[in-house]
Amino acid sequence: MRSKSNNKINAELLHFFNKECLFELAKRLEEGKYAKTLDFLENWDLLRALVTNKPELTFDYMHLLDK
Repeated sequence: MRSKSNNKINAELLHFFNKECLFELAKRLEEGKYAKTLDFLENWDLLRALVTNKPELTFDYMHLLDK
C-alpha cells in the first residue's frame, strides 16, 4: 500500500526555505510532539532534503537526522 501525501517536497519549497523556516522545523523535530508518526516523518524528510539541497543552512541541525 502506498501512502498519499499532499505535502510533496519540491524544488520550489526548498528554494524558499530560509534560516527562520529551518529553525521552526528543527524546533518541531526537537520537541517531537506529533499527533501522528507520519507528521514527524514528513518533517524529517524535509530536513533530509534540505541537507542535500541547502547544506549551508542545515549544518547546525544535522544531529536531528539521527533521531
